[in-house]
Amino acid sequence: MALTAAELMFRPPAAWWPTAWIASWALTGVLLAAWVLLRAAQKRDLRQIDRPPGHHPAAAAPSAYTETETATPSAYAETETATPPTCATMDQ
Repeated sequence: MALTAAELMFRPPAAWWPTAWIASWALTGVLLAAWVLLRAAQKRDLRQIDRPPGHHPAAAAPSAYTETETATPSAYAETETATPPTCATMDQ
């Protein structure tokens, strides 16, 4: 590392390097802006897929429960009572 630092101090970088440096940062900004726009469009599309037909966001009450939120615990009984594998069952 010391040799590289000394080389940079005694010999200037290539003439095209300042242009490449600025271009790389400009490209980073453009790509970030494109990613933000594409991600926002993707989230919008995913929200529209999740909505039932005829659903209007203004009509939904914020405290309204969905069918999955009011499911009874018995619906999940199979997953809750399952026992994890033990060493004895894994050896067989």
